[in-house]
Amino acid sequence: MGEELWDKLFPFSIQIDRELRILHAGSSLKKLLPDIEGMFLEEVGQLIRPRICCADFDELLNAQDHLLIFKSHEGGHTLRGQVVQESDETLRFAMTLWVTDVEQILPLGLRLQDFALHDSVLDFLQLIKSKEIIAQDLQQQTEALREAKITAEKALSARQEFLSVMTHEIRTPLNAIIGMANILHEEEPREDQVEHLDTLRFSAQNLLSLVNDILDFSKMEAGKIALERQSVNIDRLIQELVKTFHPRTSKQTALVYMRDESLPSTFWTDGGRLSQILTNLLSNAIKFTESGTVKIATESLPCGQENCFKLRISVSDTGIGIAENRIKTIFEPFVQADAGISRMYGGTGLGLAITKELLRQFGSELVVESQVGEGSTFSFDLTFEVAPETDALGPADTPEPVDFGSAKVLLVEDNKVNQKIISRYLNKWNVAFEVAQNGQEALEKVQREPFGLILMDLRMPVMNGYEAASQIRALSDRRHQEVPIIALSASLFEEVEPQLKQVGMNDFLAKPFKIPDLKAVLAKYLPVESSVG
Repeated sequence: MGEELWDKLFPFSIQIDRELRILHAGSSLKKLLPDIEGMFLEEVGQLIRPRICCADFDELLNAQDHLLIFKSHEGGHTLRGQVVQESDETLRFAMTLWVTDVEQILPLGLRLQDFALHDSVLDFLQLIKSKEIIAQDLQQQTEALREAKITAEKALSARQEFLSVMTHEIRTPLNAIIGMANILHEEEPREDQVEHLDTLRFSAQNLLSLVNDILDFSKMEAGKIALERQSVNIDRLIQELVKTFHPRTSKQTALVYMRDESLPSTFWTDGGRLSQILTNLLSNAIKFTESGTVKIATESLPCGQENCFKLRISVSDTGIGIAENRIKTIFEPFVQADAGISRMYGGTGLGLAITKELLRQFGSELVVESQVGEGSTFSFDLTFEVAPETDALGPADTPEPVDFGSAKVLLVEDNKVNQKIISRYLNKWNVAFEVAQNGQEALEKVQREPFGLILMDLRMPVMNGYEAASQIRALSDRRHQEVPIIALSASLFEEVEPQLKQVGMNDFLAKPFKIPDLKAVLAKYLPVESSVG
């Protein structure tokens, strides 16, 4: 508390050091006794027995609950007071003069109520005044906290926007790298080139995973993670993950899937987030197991409700294991169980932190059992509502199209490499198409001829995808209101979903996209003229 506030609360106060020298006096006391600062207290006594004479600093500390009488022979003054603040080196007392004649203070311009004469009414008034000052101080602190909260929210929003832009800029070239690697893989490369292409694709996917982890962690901090409700074939989802991870295991490591035969085929859940959880756990298990076994297993548990299914999923390995005293730390962001792990195995330390938060969204928690040198088991329980049977991993999958006949697509994309990748597959599937370099060019093309579907990038020069879609929907011809417009973006769907709905877009395809996802979108919105070939 500053001296100004001390003066308001205790205009008659003194602060002394260990030598009982008066270092500071309150403003009212200095008006009455201008020479008081620098004097030494030479005699101290309690108003109750036992009396203390010539007390030292430590004795005053012990007597701080009592009202004390102070005398300074140097100035001839007598004061009384009580300790209100202490430290190792100083004591502060709330003081009053020992006054016998009120008339002697009036010429000094001091008010009688300035003196805490221990009259009950005056003490009550002084208490009210003190509380008013404290209330004002609290109000100022509340206002400061409110402003700090607004500043923090703006900083968080700015960081979120920065991460969104940066991840978009990283995803765009990643789309080109993964797309070109896929194209080269389809062109019958030599055996040694296949290995190089697999390494390229694996490295690009790893980089994409790191970008996704950082963005997801930021979204979790901002409370923007939400689950979707989808019809998902969990058994097939796990089989696809095992197939994906199998090339990443070493020759000395077996990747095994132990399926509970009573598992229903399809549940209502968020397939994307469940896949992310299992991807993080499998990736860790494989990374820390140089030889042995990595196993993912499903086990049905009693649920006790109709149309309800409780499932335990576990991922176990025979890898390096985790010390018991380090298990809690592995869930902290950017922290590894051991400092050497990051150097030896790599990784951001975000995977398990994100997995833990995602499972919290599912109403579950991650259980860890581990022994150093023997391996680890990560397991969690989920309760699902059984959905109608389907082979789909999620709602985005549809049968692969073969021939779209006369359907014509408008590809609106400013990135040349992305144009080349998408064009290759449109040609392969016999889809007629034209390319527009930006939204303005797309708007001009749709007014000249009809298109069966528009693939629209969102971030482009001249006119972006949102504005182009909005202006297309505003055209008078009915076909412009009905033509499917599919957003192409390196941004995440949940970030752009409100704007997509606002401008009338029909669907979303994330970059870097998988070729089956592009096929699925075409099959969903274009008439398939042949299903055999």
